[in-house]
Amino acid sequence: MLLLPACAFTEDTLWPSLSGGDPAAGKKAPSVQTQTATAQPVSASAVAPSSPTVIVAQQPPPLGTTNFEPSGVTPGQPTGTFVGQKVVELREELKRLQASISDHNGQLQQLRGKIVGNSQRYHGTIAAVNARLQVGTTPGNPILVQQFNSAQADLDRIAGDITEMNALGARVSNNSTMSSYLAESAKAAFSVSGAVDEDHRQLAILEDEINRTDVLIARLLKEV
Repeated sequence: MLLLPACAFTEDTLWPSLSGGDPAAGKKAPSVQTQTATAQPVSASAVAPSSPTVIVAQQPPPLGTTNFEPSGVTPGQPTGTFVGQKVVELREELKRLQASISDHNGQLQQLRGKIVGNSQRYHGTIAAVNARLQVGTTPGNPILVQQFNSAQADLDRIAGDITEMNALGARVSNNSTMSSYLAESAKAAFSVSGAVDEDHRQLAILEDEINRTDVLIARLLKEV
């Protein structure tokens, strides 16, 4: 989603103003404009009829701000039964699952910060390029060449951020698979013979916490 604005930032767009004739004196080059469902152009003046070729940067889509922290696991006492031992095992598995979710939540927060920083830097560079193109520039202007390279580097960093986000999504999907397994195991434990009332009480609490964890994972995956 963050790479869409970069479609307008191509060599065909920028290099004619860098290596061709004087933009202020030459014939008008066609303006380049990308469209997305939610983005808005930076400024209407960027595509004014009298302007040289410019890069129409658009606002990046907003990122979410939700923090996905598990609520924890309720402790319990061993009952000495087979079902009681199974409850202890499932509780430990749920603790490990919630620790993994917390770690993935921290990764999401860091990736958000990186994406925002790289995107803002890219759009700032594009704004500087447009400002110089609109007043005219000389062929091979080294400042514009440096800005072009800087913007391309920002796009590469954004691409890396998206790759990291995709990998995070795959890890969260694995959490969802584990959560489904725990839910099925807790449900099956109710039908095992030899349990006491305390076993079923702890199982009911554990099953509820597994279900709430599953909902949290689904929200985290949707956010990613």
